[in-house]
Amino acid sequence: ICKMREIKFEFIWKHEQSIAKARYTLSDIQKGCAIPPRSKCGSISKQWEVVAMRQFTNAYDTNNNPMYVDDIVMLDGAGECCVKICPHYGVTFIGKDGSENAMIDCIAEQDSFYVIGNIHENKELIK
Repeated sequence: ICKMREIKFEFIWKHEQSIAKARYTLSDIQKGCAIPPRSKCGSISKQWEVVAMRQFTNAYDTNNNPMYVDDIVMLDGAGECCVKICPHYGVTFIGKDGSENAMIDCIAEQDSFYVIGNIHENKELIK
């Protein structure tokens, strides 16, 4: 039996020096629930800018944390990689040198891998 792929997204908003995140299912987005954070007085702030809308990969790291596109993952023995969706493998890791590793190959070769951030909030991790 084929398991259906869960479709959900993580939105990242920015306002001045503040960052806010929220995760929504496709159904939530279709209902109009993906809205910016509320201001301290309770009204929806129009000053929040959407920095990213990241798709869930339907994969989890060693600690069972969900992995989203543009997450930065630490692979034991291989260093930091960026998570992407690839039509051939489903999920792939892109190394700092641009090399691409299918997730299946990395899992077989690596003891563990952990989400340590994402490229939108942790630019220093991809230098």
